[in-house]
Amino acid sequence: MRTLKLLHDARADVPEPFERVGPVILMEYIGDAEHPAPVLLNVDLEVSEAGEIYRRILENVEIFLRQHRVHADLSAYNMLYWDDAVTIIDFPQAVDPRYNDDAFDLLIRDLDNIGTYFAKQSVECVDPIAHALEIWRKHVDPQR
Repeated sequence: MRTLKLLHDARADVPEPFERVGPVILMEYIGDAEHPAPVLLNVDLEVSEAGEIYRRILENVEIFLRQHRVHADLSAYNMLYWDDAVTIIDFPQAVDPRYNDDAFDLLIRDLDNIGTYFAKQSVECVDPIAHALEIWRKHVDPQR
């Protein structure tokens, strides 16, 4: 709940959390009255649309890092697609890079996972290690 609220307030593309009761979080529903939003993996994207969505996901990864979070399981399975936009979900495994020694490797894995998916959509993708270093140096540790 804390991570969702933090990221939603930072204008990341995540569901708005409303309330938490024990382990259950009530959050914004993505979809319409008849259909929930499908996971991105099950969506056929136009090439031009795929490129825009990929760029927005990279922006989200940087928003996360600015808020001291690495998703740690980011893939096309953990994104919902609705109305030409992606909503990133499933944050229980998110880590704070200031306190988790594996955070940089998890960031690379997140970037690699989304790059692998979008490369199949004919999108030119960033190098996961180079991009991770660039945003890590900007938001976490300039000495890395």
